[in-house]
This record gives sequence, C-alpha cells and structure tokens, in this order.
Amino acid sequence: LELVQSIYWGVQKRQLLTSFLHGWTFLFLMTIDPLILRVLLNSAQGSEGGDVPLNVQLLLVLVLSLSMLVRVSFMELCYFHSARLTNNVRSILVHAIFRKALCVPDHEVDAGRITNLMATDADKLGNTAWVIFSFSQWTWAVVSLPAVVYFLYRLVGIASLVAATVIILGSFVNRSLSRRSSQRTRQLQRCRDKRAKLMHELIRGIRTIKLQALEPLWLERISACRVEEMHALAAVRVYSALNSLVGSLLATSVPVTIFACYTLLEGRRLDAATAFTTLAWISTLKWSIQTLPDAYNLVADIKPSLDRISSFLSMPMQASRCIAGLPTASSDSNGSNQQPNSFSSSRPSGEAAAASARRRPLLQDSELAPMGNSSPGPDLDQVGVVHDEQSWLSMAGEAEEEKEQELAVRHSLGLGGMALLVDRASFGYLQPSNLGAESAIPEPQLAALVLKEVSLAVPHGHLVMVAGPVGAGKSCLLASLACARPALAGRCEVAGRRAYVAQKPFLLNATVRENVLFGLDLDQVKYEDALRRAALKQDLLALPAGEETLVGESGVQLSGGQKARVALARALYADADVVLLDDVLSAVDAHTGRFLWEQCIVGGLLKRGKTVVLVSHQLQYLSRPEVSSVVLLREGRIWLQGPWRELEQSDDELLSFVKEWEAEEAASDEEHAAELPSQAQEERE
Repeated sequence: LELVQSIYWGVQKRQLLTSFLHGWTFLFLMTIDPLILRVLLNSAQGSEGGDVPLNVQLLLVLVLSLSMLVRVSFMELCYFHSARLTNNVRSILVHAIFRKALCVPDHEVDAGRITNLMATDADKLGNTAWVIFSFSQWTWAVVSLPAVVYFLYRLVGIASLVAATVIILGSFVNRSLSRRSSQRTRQLQRCRDKRAKLMHELIRGIRTIKLQALEPLWLERISACRVEEMHALAAVRVYSALNSLVGSLLATSVPVTIFACYTLLEGRRLDAATAFTTLAWISTLKWSIQTLPDAYNLVADIKPSLDRISSFLSMPMQASRCIAGLPTASSDSNGSNQQPNSFSSSRPSGEAAAASARRRPLLQDSELAPMGNSSPGPDLDQVGVVHDEQSWLSMAGEAEEEKEQELAVRHSLGLGGMALLVDRASFGYLQPSNLGAESAIPEPQLAALVLKEVSLAVPHGHLVMVAGPVGAGKSCLLASLACARPALAGRCEVAGRRAYVAQKPFLLNATVRENVLFGLDLDQVKYEDALRRAALKQDLLALPAGEETLVGESGVQLSGGQKARVALARALYADADVVLLDDVLSAVDAHTGRFLWEQCIVGGLLKRGKTVVLVSHQLQYLSRPEVSSVVLLREGRIWLQGPWRELEQSDDELLSFVKEWEAEEAASDEEHAAELPSQAQEERE
C-alpha cells in the first residue's frame, strides 16, 4: 500500500486526479441516462393520448444523444491519462529497482530475480492502462450502488433488494477466487525467477558447459523449471477464467432475478416504461457489477508484483557510501566517538551540508525511499566511481568538479586532515537467513568476521601500502573502504570521491575507450595521459581495432595484466580523491610494474595530491621513500602500522614473519605456475 501511494499519489498526484475525475464524470453521465430515459418513455406513453408535445420528446432524445457523446469523450480522456500514468509508473519502478540493485549486497538477491522485477513485474504495472479507469469504476460502484438500488426499489420494489443480495454474494465469490489466484501468481513468479536464474547461469558458463558436454543436463533442468512454470500459469488462467465466468453469470442473473421477483413473486404487470427503465438502470449497474471481478482480477494480478517490488525496495542497503561527517556505522557501546590518534569529526555544516542535501539520490528526493530502512542513502556525487564486480556509480558533472574538490578538502580538514579514517571497525560478510522468501524482507545474519577492530588514519595526499599473507583480509579491507562490502561495526569514513580497482578488475561489454571513460565525457588530453601512464599504448596497437576493440565477456579476451591496466587507466581518468588499488602490480611483469609505480601510482596519482591505498605482495616497494606508511595485516587484524624503517627497527619478530611470508608467496607462485600448462591445454581444446 505504501508503494502504491508513493508511485501513484506521491509522484503523479495531478495525473492521477485528472484521470480519476474523467472516469467519475463518465460514470456520472451513465447514471443520469436512466432518469432521462424514464422521462422519455413516460412522455412517449403520454403522447399516445395527446398530452405531451412532440418537441419535448425530440428534446429528450437530443439530450440523451449528447449525454452519450460527452460520456464516451470522457471515457477516452480517462484512458489516455491512465495510459500516461502507468507508463510513468513503469519507468519510475525500473529506475528505482536499478538504483536499489546498486546498493544491495550481492548475496541478498540473484540476477534472475532483479531481471524479473524489471522486465516482468514493473512491465506488468506499465501494461495495466485501464487501472485508473477500473479504480474509478470500483469506487463509483461503491458510492453509487445505494443510489442505484434506491431508484430500482422505487421502480420494481422488493426485487431490487434481491438483486443487491445477488451482487454481494457474487463479490464474495470473486474475492475468494482472487485470493487463490494471487497465491498461484506468486508461485508462478517464483518459477520464473528460478528459470531466469538458470538461464543466467547457463549463459555465463556456456563455455564450461560446452567443454564438459553438460548441455543435456542443463536442458533437463531448464525444461523441468519450464514445466513447473506452465503448471502454475495454467492454474492462474483457470482461476482468472472462473472469476470472469462468475462475473458474466452475475451480470446475467441480476436482471433475471429482478424480473422474476417482480412478475412471479409480486404478481405485478411489466409494462414497457418499467422494463426499459429497469434495463437502463441494470445497464448502469452492470458497470458496477462487471468492475468487481475485473478489479479482483487486477488486484490478484498486480498485487504479487507490488509485494515483490516493495520487498526488494525495502531491503537494507549495504554500508552506506562513506562521506566525511556521515558515519556508516554506529559508535561503540559507550557512545564514544573518539577517532584514532585523537581525531574527531562531526556532520558537515553550512555549504558542505547544503551540497550533501542537494545531492541526495532520486529515491530520497521522491517518496520512493526504501521503506523500513533508516540508514542514509548514498551520496552519488561524492562517492565517485566504485570499480568492482558488483556496482558502479557515476561521478559528478564537470561544472561541479572544482566545487566538489574544495568540499572534499574541507571534509578532510573536518577529519583532522585525514582523507580516510577507520575507527575500531569490523568487516566481514553477511548471509541472509531467509533468502528467496517472497513474503518477508531477507534478514541478514553474521556469517564470518574477516577483519576485527581495525583502526586506520590516512592523511590527505599520502601513499599507504597494505601487506600481509594470503587470507589476512587485505582485499576485504579495500572492498570495505570502497563500500563494496559492509562495515559490520565501528566507523569508516572517506573524504571525497574514491576509485576502486579490484583484484579481478571489472570490464564492461564495450570498447576499451568506453571502459576507461566509464560514462564520463571525453577529455582527449586527459584520456591520452591515462593510457600512457597505464602502459596501454603498445597493447592498443596490438588489438584489432585499437581503442575501439570490444572487450569483456562478449569481446576480445584480455590478459590479467591488460585488465588491471585498463582499470588503472579508468581510475586515473576518474580523477577521484581517494584511490584504492588491490594488488595491481602482481598482474604485470617486473618491468611494467616499475613503470606503473613511477608513472601511474607516484607520477599520476601521488604527485597530483591523491590519497592512495595500495595492496601489494611485492616487498621491494614497502621501503620506497614515497610510501608514507605500511599496514601489516595478520590473522584478520592490523598487526603493525607505520613507516617501514621504523617497523624494521622496532619489532624483532618482523624479520621472521617476512621470511615466512616470502616462503608462502613462493609456494603460491609455484602452484600457480604448475596450473598454467593445464589451463593452456584446456583453452586449446
């Protein structure tokens, strides 16, 4: 109900009222037709005796004809505005679902369900162009039914009450059938979700399925889902047909009941004036009678879709995009807001607060804000571009870049000069307890903590390296700083926009240029500089169409190093304030790695005043003078942090830990090298 109120009344109030009033005008004109017809028939009967002039009868015929003409015009206007309204509703819901999908953790829903929400459920609401007209019919039936029964009672007596009883009994039957139809519709949509998910998995893994000759198995699984879907669809159609049958029988039984009671039970004579006037009232009443099964069918058809969309939009978002002064998680149990190294922060005020309010997402500006979720929505302009496998958000327009950079600096000053601040935060993964339930919102449960009690402060314009053995939580830390993973406890804040280059970079099914621009306008000088610093110039010459080569799942397969450098070029071009790099140097050879360090990380980011957090397994970079601080992770906690030279001198255990770490890395490299021939053989096959 809240979703319906938001998309129909809250967003399109004027369009709704216009369509609704046109529908009521049409139905009102239908109600006065029997009154005119009664006067006309009485005049015709009176004219046989010569009491009523002919011109009065002609005038009544003219009024009746004009009433019909005006009535049809209002009906078409009602349908026109209703069609516009439902098309707008479909666009609003598709946009809302898409925006919500960017903020929901990937384990909450699957791609098949999101696809069905946008392609089936939202489209179903967009195709109900008669929804407002049906609603006006239903409300008019409720309002006008007592008046129609009153006029019928004056005309045919007690028979009208019998007819009203038949209508009420029929409505209860329709309601019962509608409830059963809604249950079958929900079952049908679950079957469609399951089939869409299987098709998505089939397309994503078609190469593996082909190599292992699993086509018959997948065909059997999809066919079984399709058979189950067809059974559910047949049940829905049966209940819909029964509902329509009851409505048709109801429309026929009302006049039969009235005339039978009038002539047989009361023993009265049925004259022409009474018969035609009664039929006219029944014709008016027929709109009320027919709209009841139609309304129940409509509710039974769209209510499951509304419930599914409402449930999805009500799902809690993952950790809100970190903005200075807007904490993503509550403070500790004692209510303390003290930051590491005695830094503190507060909400931005003045111009910064006005900018944050101005940049609220569309779902918060409208009344489509997620229901039941009190956490603040993402601030899109300050978030910038998040580069991971799940989500990405567009940056602000060029006209506001300087303004945003100024606000980012002010926010960092509000954090004590820190561009990134983490205070006793814990990061991990959530697992919903009732995933797939249609009647409730999935409730997340804590599955595992990867990082515990993390405190980190990164000054503006500094380079911090994160290192540690495999499984220490380095990638989880960076993903959490980019808000691709939720912060389960503590506080995590980032001043300004950020760019995240994941360990497995995300590529669009688009050209190399489009992957670098990532939705931003082309600045040729800036674009060429990003390609040069990411060492992509020579690779583009080797591609069939250069920078216009299609890459991604449906295009040319790039190597791991090429993908990493495309993501680096994207981060350079994004011009974000905070850049998070997850082990990008391990994907390239030593020579290219040195070039990327000097030209991209140091020359392209650090010297431009960007804050860089780099995860790396290459120990030779830890002692470089450009590195302000090193964060060593061990067993899900920050073991040591500070300048590398100070760490070497202060901790005797560090040397043995580094040797153990190097041995693990060497074993991992040997295992990876042993897998390469078998992988190459599989690719050749």
